[in-house]
Amino acid sequence: MPFAIVILLLLYQRWVAERLPKVTIAVLCLFGLYTTAGTHDWFALNRARVAAVAQIRASGVPTTSIQGGFDYDGWTQIEAAGYINDPRIVNPPNAYKPSTEALRLPSQCRLNFAPYAPAIQPRYFVVFSLMPCLQLSHYQPVTYHTWLPPFHRTIFIQQAPRSNQ
Repeated sequence: MPFAIVILLLLYQRWVAERLPKVTIAVLCLFGLYTTAGTHDWFALNRARVAAVAQIRASGVPTTSIQGGFDYDGWTQIEAAGYINDPRIVNPPNAYKPSTEALRLPSQCRLNFAPYAPAIQPRYFVVFSLMPCLQLSHYQPVTYHTWLPPFHRTIFIQQAPRSNQ
């Protein structure tokens, strides 16, 4: 995208006008600042998720008992099984396993990626906001700071209801 923007600006200067309008420069700077702040916040979020998972792992909980988000779960699935569970998988043969584990949780607590990671049998969940279908855990929430409002955000660690453990 940045490359395309530079090309478009050069084409504008060549065919329309030598100088860019001030509003164009202002909007370009605004978008640049926003994307920089958004990238910072995304990294801050991921550091907080890693800290939350590390807190759980420090107490001896295996990685396959933690649902930590799309990227964490994908990596855990690959490490545990060697592949992402998908009906289109052909190698290894007969590797695909339809997952019903996630269906034991209410729909608002199911992560869309769960069927692709059946190696994860979650007891603990790293979540952005408290979910009523999960129970509070004894782990401390992880607070992190962002450049975009709200400036203080929290990652929570909840656990599966007792009947699901």
